[in-house]
This record gives sequence, C-alpha cells and structure tokens, in this order.
Amino acid sequence: MIMKKTTLLLLAFSVNVFATKIIFTNNNEQTDIDGNASIDIQTGNVLVETTTPKLIVGGNAILSIFPSTYEANLNQTIQMSYTIANGENCVGTTNRGSVTNWTNSLNSSDGTHSVNVNVGSILPIIFTVSCDSKVNSNTVTDSVTIIQKAATGPGTPPSVTVRANGSASNTTVTQGSSVNLTYIITDNDMACNFTSSPLNTSWNALNSSTSSTSNFPVTINSSSTFSISCTNSDGLTDSDSISISVAGNPACASHPAPSGTTGINAAYASMNDSGGIFGQSHAEQATFGIDENKYYAIAFNAPTGTKQVELGFENAEANFTTATYSVSVSKCPGDFNVTGSTNSGGSDVGRGLCKKSGGAFTLRTITTNNPTNIEEGFSCILEAGQPYYLNIIHSSAAPYTTTSCNDNGNPAECGVLYVERSQFSKN
Repeated sequence: MIMKKTTLLLLAFSVNVFATKIIFTNNNEQTDIDGNASIDIQTGNVLVETTTPKLIVGGNAILSIFPSTYEANLNQTIQMSYTIANGENCVGTTNRGSVTNWTNSLNSSDGTHSVNVNVGSILPIIFTVSCDSKVNSNTVTDSVTIIQKAATGPGTPPSVTVRANGSASNTTVTQGSSVNLTYIITDNDMACNFTSSPLNTSWNALNSSTSSTSNFPVTINSSSTFSISCTNSDGLTDSDSISISVAGNPACASHPAPSGTTGINAAYASMNDSGGIFGQSHAEQATFGIDENKYYAIAFNAPTGTKQVELGFENAEANFTTATYSVSVSKCPGDFNVTGSTNSGGSDVGRGLCKKSGGAFTLRTITTNNPTNIEEGFSCILEAGQPYYLNIIHSSAAPYTTTSCNDNGNPAECGVLYVERSQFSKN
C-alpha cells in the first residue's frame, strides 16, 4: 500500500459560490494516512483516517477542570482534577486567596492531573486554572465552583476502637510483658494519626484509614499509651487510646536512675542487627550512640532454660565518639547501683556480679536457680523467664552523674558496641 505524508490538525471545508478550499494543518507535524477519506456533502466536513492514533485539535490549547464533588462541607478536602492538551505555564487560582496544592504553578504536561485541596471555611469557592497555548499566543481558562453541601444533617463520623489483649479498658501488666494491641476503624476514608507515649516508632508509622481488626504485638517495658485519631473527608473525627501500666517492683524504689539523667527505653531484639532475643543466638551484635547524661534501659526476659550468656562490650569507633561506660543488669530500669543478693532466694533486683565499667569488658550472665559460690562471684545470676534491663550509661563511677562523654563535637554521640559472644547450656 502506498503511504502518503500529509499534515493534519484543523480540517475546514468551506463552500460558497466563488470557491471551495480544504486546509490541512497540524503545527508542521506529519502523520501517515491510509488513503481512506470521505466528504460529508451536507456539512462539508472531510474525514481522513491515520495509520496510528493522532490528536487532532484546533489552533488552541484544550483545558477542562472537574472536581471529585461539587458540594462539600466546610474545611473538607476534595480532589481537584484538570485535563490539558497543547498547554504550558498552567497556574491555579481561587477567589478566596491561597490554597495549598492549588494556588501555584501546576503540571502543564499533556494529560489529566489531580491534587487534593481543602475548600476552606467560606463557601462557595471558585477554583480556576489558566494555561498558555503552545499553538498560539492565547490563554485558555476554566473554572469550577464548589458550594456548601446542603444541611441535611451531619455525615457519619468515623469510629475508632483500640484494645489491649482484647479489652477496651486500661490494663496493668508486669515489666517485659508482651501485649497484643488491636484496633478497629470504620466509616473512614482518610489516613489516621497514630501516636504513642513513650515513643513507639513502629506504631507511629502506621497510617491505616480503615480496618476491621488489625493486630500489633508490643513488649511493654514501661507504662505506655497508644492512641489513634481519624478525620474523614466529611471533616468528622473520632479517636481512642488505651493505657498500659507496668506493675512497679517495690525494690526499685531504692534503686533509682542517676539524678539528672534521662532514660531511653528499648527492647533487646530491636537493638540487635538480626533482631534476636536475649540468649537465642551466639552472634547478636548491637552498635548505637548515647548522648551525654542519658542512659539506655534495654528490656529482655531471661532464658527459660539453664543457660550462660556472655556480652562482650567495646568502644564503638566508627561514626561515634569514644568514651568509657558502665553496664548493669537489673530488674529496675536505670539502676546502676544494683547489689547482689547473698541468699538463694534472689530477692534483690540483681544477684551476683551484675555491674561492670570500662571501655572493653565482658559481662557474663547465668540463668539458674542453684548457682555455685563461684558462679555468683563471677556472673550475674538471672531467674528464668523474669524481666530484666540491660542498663548502659557513659559514666564510670557512682553516683553516675558525671558523664564521661564529650559529644559536643562531631560526631555528636558517644558509641556503644556489644556482642552476644557465647551462649550455651550450663552443665
């Protein structure tokens, strides 16, 4: 088949008593036609078929604006869309002043574009988009008016429920307990805000908009609150929270954290490179920084079997300032004055050699109910399955209020490195 080159955009066939004329233009852009053409003898229109799809428009840009709804509540967020062809330098405006995502330069590429906009507190509001034409010096403009939704009564608010271990009531657990949080969100169509105190980054990173039931397991090392707040596209809100208290250890009253220091709570598994729990592996390693006058209280549960675990501590050098530090294992967070019990009951918060200081050292723990005098003299004795804290501070001597960390320079934190170097069953 013989292909012919022609130029297409505006097809005009005008007839009068003096002349007939057919004009083919497409801004100097050529396209192949397949030879099929026809003339409508009633209108004079000429139809030409091209071998590939081609946009055929007149000598101007094409612009159309359309919202997701023409009626909205005050302060409601809606989607505003527009389609542009052969345009450039598109700009959005309103008759109510600045609106985020709209009153600025807009995407001018050919096609349909959408942004989320808030209609504000005064309705009606007119959204306008204007674009220069690539074809000529004209400007094309289109507008849409958003009016206030008729007062037919409020919409349906979202519903938010947070539960701990299936209960919607605040609860109390022992230190180191695992709690299963569940949340139910209905009648909501926008992302919710998840917050927690103290900070739980995994919980705060959630952004569910709807859920029948979602599960979130968490280890509770200190009294905590978990909250969810949702606002739907009707501007209606609901929120819920649950508080989980930690039953206090009476012995911790005489084992406070060093005066003037601030604690950072963390779970043992979250600090390690591979996420293993205490005593699970012989290859766990953690490297992190601690600001001066702060301490880490890393919660873990002692192994349930009779095991020995060694933690090797060193100064983390890469990307951190080097400083000596003290480490303790205690049932109390921030306790660096742990004292070993001398009776077999192990009634104190720590038993045996549960505190060391320096720049490089090994802290050995043994989980056993019947330690020997030698084991109690050289190891920290743990009660199987009981919650403990691995406390770390950059201070080398009691009362642990004088920091050994000078982190005013660069890098800005003093480092800690520990390796769970060996773990084996006690004979």
